[in-house]
Amino acid sequence: RPIEIVQRWDSDVQVGGPLVKDRLWFFSGGEVYRNANRPASFSGVPKTPNEPQYDAVERKFITKLTSALSPAIRAEGYYEHDDLDATGANAGPLVRPEAQSISTRAETMWNVRLLWTVSARTFVEVRHGGHHYTRHSGPPENRISGPPGHYDTLTGVNSVNTLGISDWLSRPITTGRTK
Repeated sequence: RPIEIVQRWDSDVQVGGPLVKDRLWFFSGGEVYRNANRPASFSGVPKTPNEPQYDAVERKFITKLTSALSPAIRAEGYYEHDDLDATGANAGPLVRPEAQSISTRAETMWNVRLLWTVSARTFVEVRHGGHHYTRHSGPPENRISGPPGHYDTLTGVNSVNTLGISDWLSRPITTGRTK
């Protein structure tokens, strides 16, 4: 049986063009996506009024500048950020409300680059960029130091609190040149 969609929509905007004729151009875009559904694990289970659902909102943004500083030098750079906030990440008929987990993610990327044509035989490129990523899955903030989660092996029911916590962090940064 297909997943039951409670609410699903996407809204985005994009704009771009020259800022200074033949010298500086820009592009920017943004998006918001909402996905709320009755998880597939509820298939065949009668619907209840306070039944938990998976509910996620994702926001994204990017902006880019490109510049012709001179006929031989070009510079460009971009910045991008997106984040996701989800509740009911583990929603299911065997997960009690107090054991529901959340999931959050934030990701930022950036890059700047300078291109210089020194002569017909020499080209220089300098670049710097990075990526910052964090993700958390587990109980909401008000339950993070609460009692540990409980899994009943006889009934298969999760209760008391989320069974686990997961935190990720990644921050690679790179700088380079080519000649």
